[in-house]
Amino acid sequence: MAERINSSKRQSTFRRLPEFVLSSAAIVGLVLLVAGLFWSRVVPSQALWSQEQAQEYETAAVKLHEQSHSQAENGDEKQQLIISARQRFEEARQDLESARHARDYGGRYLSLFGSLLLGSSALGLYFRRQYAA
Repeated sequence: MAERINSSKRQSTFRRLPEFVLSSAAIVGLVLLVAGLFWSRVVPSQALWSQEQAQEYETAAVKLHEQSHSQAENGDEKQQLIISARQRFEEARQDLESARHARDYGGRYLSLFGSLLLGSSALGLYFRRQYAA
């Protein structure tokens, strides 16, 4: 008799666990959805693109411009300097593009993931309660 009671307690615990997990996932999904909607207002641009990075980008652009218009005696030396300046500028530009992408699409990705998590959790809870007889 005692074994039967313990067994039924275990079954009810296991039955509640998925509902707790689904409810928690729905709450997390709602938080992610709201965070995604307010992403551009909450996350400062300095978190994605620092003053040092902006200074590096500007310095690289100026160096590339200077090297492309300089009059070096040796043509190979000039080409090496231009290639070096172009690589530095491209690295800084890629960092800028990454920061822009994170700023523009970070909130969308959070909202999308939050919506999917919230919707799938809500469906899971609905079907669990419908067919948990």
